[in-house]
Amino acid sequence: MKWEGLERCESTQTEVRTRLDQAPDLESFGVYTLHQSAGHGRNGKEWIGVRGNLAFSVVLKERLARATFWPLLSGLALWKTLKEIDPKLDLGLKWPNDIYSGNSKIAGILVDRIGGVNPQRVIIGVGLNIGSGPELEAQKTTYLRALTSAAFDVSAFLNRWTNHLEDLCAEDPQTLVELAESIHIPPLGTEVRLLDGDRVHSGELLGLGEWGDLRLRTKNGPQSFTSGSLRWDGDGKPKEHA
Repeated sequence: MKWEGLERCESTQTEVRTRLDQAPDLESFGVYTLHQSAGHGRNGKEWIGVRGNLAFSVVLKERLARATFWPLLSGLALWKTLKEIDPKLDLGLKWPNDIYSGNSKIAGILVDRIGGVNPQRVIIGVGLNIGSGPELEAQKTTYLRALTSAAFDVSAFLNRWTNHLEDLCAEDPQTLVELAESIHIPPLGTEVRLLDGDRVHSGELLGLGEWGDLRLRTKNGPQSFTSGSLRWDGDGKPKEHA
């Protein structure tokens, strides 16, 4: 992976797209910065950038048989890399690809596939709170320095994340699903709400499907979902079964 560091930019995703427009065969290339001013979030939302927090985007060649796994793979790679910094970090993965500590978000990921019906490239954008957590109206946030005093080296972190992503791409899909379920926040069995546009689906979190989809037990029985944002009340502990 070839990396380009920028002192400041509006969006690393925009920077990568500009370079891809200029060189359509570009792959295994990334841009990073510690000062992103207008990042992109999921569902068209803005990712609030704060000076000192890490933002990076990479362009990769599409090679997964199950392309829906890219968000999950990216999140798992990020979780693994952060745990290497400090194994004591209490972190989990919130479907499909956010990293949480308890009820507070520390990192988010945006995945775009480029090329229409037959995508040839994937752009993965990551935002990681290092020195501070942005103040959001409906979202608790935290940051790495609040959770650990372990040293953080940007170049080493990016290389480790890349290596984990490559390794995970070669893993059996069921192994990936089981890992994601084992570290999921909130835990399986929690009563949750899935916000999907104007619709809200409520039910018990059952786990993930073989394509990385979310499975809930709703009032209409078990259902699978491929998009949406999870919400839950309290500490996210699973309900007790009689």
